[in-house]
Parts: sequence; C-alpha cells; structure tokens
Amino acid sequence: MENADTKSELYISKIISSISAIDFAIQNTKATITAFENDNVEIFARIEKYEQIVCKQRKIAREIQSHLKLQNWSEVHRRVHIIHHLSQFLRDDLQTLMYEAQGAKVIHVSNQMT
Repeated sequence: MENADTKSELYISKIISSISAIDFAIQNTKATITAFENDNVEIFARIEKYEQIVCKQRKIAREIQSHLKLQNWSEVHRRVHIIHHLSQFLRDDLQTLMYEAQGAKVIHVSNQMT
C-alpha cells in the first residue's frame, strides 16, 4: 500500500507534467509564429508573459507540495485550482494564436498568388 508521501509525490509529479505540457505548447507556438510572422512584437510580448506564468505555476506547485505535507487541504485545493485555470486559459489562447498565425500565412500566400 502506498504511503502519504508517495501519493503526494505522484500528485505533484502529475501537476509538474501538466505544467511542462503547457510550457511545450508555448515553445511550439513561439516557433510556429516565428516561422509565419516574426515581426509581431505584441504577440511575442504576450508569449513572454505566458512563459512567466508557467514559472509562477511551477512555484505554486512547490507550494502545493508543502501544503500536502502539512495536510492543509484548503490551500492545496486553492493552488491546484489556480494552476488548472491558468493552464486552461493558456491552452485556449495559444490555440487561438496558432490558428491566427497559420491563417495569416494562408491569407498572405493566397494574396501573393493573385
């Protein structure tokens, strides 16, 4: 049977993995936008802010770890909730940025053909 420390480590591992997936999506979006439209300063500033959010999420994950050890469930729940909603926001906006960047490239190419 697993002890509480093992369960806590597994829980934190899943959170960190989820944050890493968002970080990967940010890097992928940044590379795609660079390929399609590398002069949009506003989009790159937005992506930089998202990278900062991921850093904050990692800090919050470490805080969750200490609250798990203290069995402070309300703080664990609150911080997991924060990470979840930030991740959801980032995922949705990154997807929108990708569509817009790819759409801009398609429009740009089709305008050159006419």
